[in-house]
Amino acid sequence: MLPKIAKFAIPLGVLVIAVAVAGYLKETKPKVAPQPLTERVWTIAAVPAKVENIQPSIKLFGEIVSGRTVDLRPQVSGKIVQASPNLVEGGVVREGEVIVDVDPFDYKATLRQRKAELTEAEGRLKELKAELAGGVELLKEDKAQLALRRKDADRRAKLRGSGAGTVKSSDDARLALSEAEQRQIDRRQGIQQLKASIEQQMAAIDRLEVAVSLAQRDLEETRIVSPSDGFVFSVETAEGKWLNVGDSVARLIDANRLEAKFHISRSQFRRLMTGGGYKERPAQIIWRGRADGKPYSAYIDRVGSEVDATTGGVNLYAKIETGGAETILRPGAFVEVYITDRIFERVVRVPTTAVYGHKSVYVVKDGRLETRDVRIESQNGGSLLISGTFEAGEMIATTRLPEVAPGLKVQIQ
Repeated sequence: MLPKIAKFAIPLGVLVIAVAVAGYLKETKPKVAPQPLTERVWTIAAVPAKVENIQPSIKLFGEIVSGRTVDLRPQVSGKIVQASPNLVEGGVVREGEVIVDVDPFDYKATLRQRKAELTEAEGRLKELKAELAGGVELLKEDKAQLALRRKDADRRAKLRGSGAGTVKSSDDARLALSEAEQRQIDRRQGIQQLKASIEQQMAAIDRLEVAVSLAQRDLEETRIVSPSDGFVFSVETAEGKWLNVGDSVARLIDANRLEAKFHISRSQFRRLMTGGGYKERPAQIIWRGRADGKPYSAYIDRVGSEVDATTGGVNLYAKIETGGAETILRPGAFVEVYITDRIFERVVRVPTTAVYGHKSVYVVKDGRLETRDVRIESQNGGSLLISGTFEAGEMIATTRLPEVAPGLKVQIQ
C-alpha cells in the first residue's frame, strides 16, 4: 500500500516545487520601465525657391562632319611630273598650293599651234578688209566714169539727130556706156563677195579664239591646285603615274567648312523656333580631345532634310570657326554642343531629385514637408526648370526620400 502512495506523491511534489519556483522567479524579476515613442527626424538637403527669368543652355551631343569635300580629278590626261609632298593621307594643304603637275609639253604645243592659226586668220581678215576698201574706192571711180559715158552717149545721139554725127560714133558711145555699166555691176558683186568672205573669216576667227581658249584651259588644267585649306585623304596616285581624264587623285576636306551635326528633340526644336528661330543661333562646341579644353565658336547654319520618325526630332548643323588648316579638329570627333534655349519667365532651377512624379516637390515648412504642385518647363542634364506657387524664402527638399509624404519631420543639413 505504501509503495503505491509514494509512486503518486513523488511526481506531485516535484510539480508543486516547480510551480513554486516559477512563481518566485516571476515575482523577483527586474522591472523594465517602458520607453516613450519618438518621431524620426530625416536629415535632408534643400535649395531655396528662387523665382527668376532664366535662359538656360541646352546640352547636346554630336559629331564633326565635313561641310565641303572636294574630289581632286584631272581634266586632262598625262604623266604626273611633279606631286606635292603633302599628297599623302592626312596631309595638310593650303589654298592655291600645287598638288599635281601633269606633263604640259603637248598642251603647250597645241596652244602655240592654235595661236598661230588665229594669227593667220586675223591676217587674212585684214587682207579681205583692205580689198573691200579698195573695191569701194574703185566703185566710186566706176560711178564717175559711168556718168561720163552716159553724157557722151547722149551728146552723140543729139549730134546724129542733127546730122553732125555718124552712126558709128553713136554706137561706140553706147557700147562704152554698156561696158561701164557692166563694170559697175561686177564691182558691186565683188564688194558683196568680199563682205561675205569677211563674215566667214570673222566666224573662223571666233572658232579659232575658242580653240585657243580651250588649249589655254587645257594647259592650265595640267596643274591641279588646292581650292582651299584642307586635309588630304583617299590618295590614289603618285608622281610618275599616268592620269586619264576623270581619274581620282585624292579627296580634300575643307578646313574652313567643318560642322557639328547633332540631334535635337521635337520639343527643344519647337522652343528654338518660338525663341527667335534656329538660323544663325550661336553655339559652343567642346571637343574633349583638345588639350586646352576651350570651346569652338559656331553658329547653326541649317536643319537636316529629314525628321527622325522615332523621336520626331531633327538634325541641326552648326558651322564651326576652326581657324583654317591650323585646327586639330577632324571629322568623326565626338563633341558636346551647347546652344541657348528660350527665356523661361518666373521659374525655379532645381535638381531632378527634387521632383516627384513629374508634378510635385516638397518644401520645408516649420520643420515638416509640404507638397507643392509644379510644372516642368525644361530639363537639361541634371537640373530642371519648374514653375509653381512658392513663398519667398521657402526651401525645396532635394534629397530623394523613399518614404516621402506630407508632414514628414525633417531637418536641413
